[in-house]
Amino acid sequence: MPLTIGTNIASLRTQRGLSESTSNLSKIFERLSSGQRINSASDDAAGLAVASTLNADARLVSQSLRNINDGISALSIVDSALSETTSILERLEELSIQAANGSYSDAQRSALDDEAQALKEEFARIVATTEFNGTNLLTSSNASINIQAGIGGNGQLNAQFRNLAEIISGLGTYTNQSINGPTAPPVGTPAVGGAGVVSADFNGDGIDDAVSVLIGSLTSAGNQIYLQYASVEGNSSGTYSLSDSGSLNSSLNGITSGISIDVIDYQGDGDLDVLFSFTGTGGYGYLVNDGTGNFTHTALTSGSGVTASNAGVSSIEGDYNGDGVTDNVALTYPGNRINMQMQTQDTESTITAEPVELGTFSLSTAVDASSALATISTARELISGIHGRLGASLSRLEAASTVNAALHTEFSAAASRIMDADIAEETAKLVQQNILREASAAVLAQANQQPSLVLSLLE
Repeated sequence: MPLTIGTNIASLRTQRGLSESTSNLSKIFERLSSGQRINSASDDAAGLAVASTLNADARLVSQSLRNINDGISALSIVDSALSETTSILERLEELSIQAANGSYSDAQRSALDDEAQALKEEFARIVATTEFNGTNLLTSSNASINIQAGIGGNGQLNAQFRNLAEIISGLGTYTNQSINGPTAPPVGTPAVGGAGVVSADFNGDGIDDAVSVLIGSLTSAGNQIYLQYASVEGNSSGTYSLSDSGSLNSSLNGITSGISIDVIDYQGDGDLDVLFSFTGTGGYGYLVNDGTGNFTHTALTSGSGVTASNAGVSSIEGDYNGDGVTDNVALTYPGNRINMQMQTQDTESTITAEPVELGTFSLSTAVDASSALATISTARELISGIHGRLGASLSRLEAASTVNAALHTEFSAAASRIMDADIAEETAKLVQQNILREASAAVLAQANQQPSLVLSLLE
């Protein structure tokens, strides 16, 4: 390297090294003092973007967890209130049974009635005063709580427990409609061996439909099997029509002792079909749905290779007119032919018509006590169902709380792995950069003296 005095190359290079060491030390000091590996976007732009999203998710999940805990608190209050109302109704049942006993005088029943009326008022008071955060939990119109238990629109849970102000007299009114299936079998006098009815949305319109199957033997035709089926289409108008029916005579023998029936997707095409099997010597068949609620029966097959799991029932509930209220289909077979009684209920079962009260009843006479017992028993059963749904909602919220707690931990840990400084690594770098800076300063002093050698050449 030439010896010059115009430019001290060695000094410039040493200065650059000293500057880098000083800059690195500054960043190390910043990381050690803040505890963060990333203190500005220039440190790691991509890492900062990812960590910011993770930190936001962690905060959202943390708030969701607080929401869930608030929901659990509210439902726990409802749980306690329902437990007490159940106890009241159980005591009212005891008093009703006691008052209905003929060994008591009317004067004695009057004392029982006094206690019953006081308990009824307490029932109403509990319903009216059960609150959380200023909201009455048992008289609201929706009788449910929406809990934002997660991130985004899919994170909302609805905890339902029903409005107890509606738990007050008289059952909803049913409207009956009789629908006959195929005509009686043309041969002989059939002996019905089994029948069943199932409910599902067979035509995909969002309203439940019903399909029934009857199996019997044709005694005058060598105990041959007789099959009859009928499907009824539910609709929003509350009137029903027989959408499909059919019958089949089969040479299978001796299969008349019972039937089981399931809703399945027999063809795997997304349409709901019906499998039925019968006991005795065994046998089964299918009603294949074309997707519109019309069915084609397959040939009956002997043997027990395929068996439906649900024993045939003579009635089944469903929403057959799409009004959100449970209806019923009852299966009969007068004259050995299918007949379905469509029973449409106009309102849900309730216990009285008065808001926030258990209704008017008296235990003053044995007849009144017997009448009150039926009302109170229905009320207790309904509240037991509400209590069960509440318990299911609480279990769901507790499960959601566990998941959100785990999510918060993992989101925070993921952000930490990106953002937090490794203190052991940074202290090692601190020692290294301190040594480099001191070495650079010492070398710079020597480099700055190098041009002075030119003077010895000029002497």
